[in-house]
Amino acid sequence: MSAGGSSKTSTAELQNAAATLAWALETIGVTKYGFIGGGAVSILSTQYGLVTRQTKNLDLIIQPTSISANTISNSLTTNEDVKGYFVSMRDGYIDKPHVIVPRADSEIYIPVEIFDWHVWPDRQQYYNLDWDANACQLLLVGDRQASLLNTGWLLRQKILAYAQRQNRSGPDMQDITSLGEILALRGETMTITEESEVLALKQVLDSSDAPNLKGWVRCEAVWPTEWTWDARRKDHYRYDESWTKVWGKAFK
Repeated sequence: MSAGGSSKTSTAELQNAAATLAWALETIGVTKYGFIGGGAVSILSTQYGLVTRQTKNLDLIIQPTSISANTISNSLTTNEDVKGYFVSMRDGYIDKPHVIVPRADSEIYIPVEIFDWHVWPDRQQYYNLDWDANACQLLLVGDRQASLLNTGWLLRQKILAYAQRQNRSGPDMQDITSLGEILALRGETMTITEESEVLALKQVLDSSDAPNLKGWVRCEAVWPTEWTWDARRKDHYRYDESWTKVWGKAFK
């Protein structure tokens, strides 16, 4: 949202907002949090020199202690030490804190949404930051250390989000592509075994613009490394060390 000029948020402006938010969270005593969503993907992609898509908001998860996500959201616009950098504005049907980002002749306001696992108590496996699978990574954003959920976590959530939307999201697929490239650049992998995640991955791969995730996303239900029967071809197959599909008859 803009007070003047273009309403589009540049990558530099998003980074500026993320750095301001990271500083504010540290100032009010938030010790464990992680940026998520398109904002996190944009921040991470910038670190690797990848093309970033425009996104206009910042989402993050905090680990609730004596203060909840809702309390922290309110603190950003009321705490004496940080409130000068934020403004509360209506976004949709609710009021949200917005980071104030100055421009040469105006300023823009970037909405912030903060979550904790109390919002989804049945999904702690994704949102409880004390769990190993939900570990965060620290990156230098501007002149501040900012915490993001790990790359595998971000990719898993983007795969699930793509599958859950009734209208398949182009931005989600762009983010999936970027995150797959980052895993490859790092030489890292992630593993998918949960049935809902397997189904979501298959929906992503069914898309004509799906990226090549083979080798970086490990999923036995999609790319089995053990011999698996193909009833249509009446033969066993598996994927070898170079992720090439091989058939059992080749060894006869």
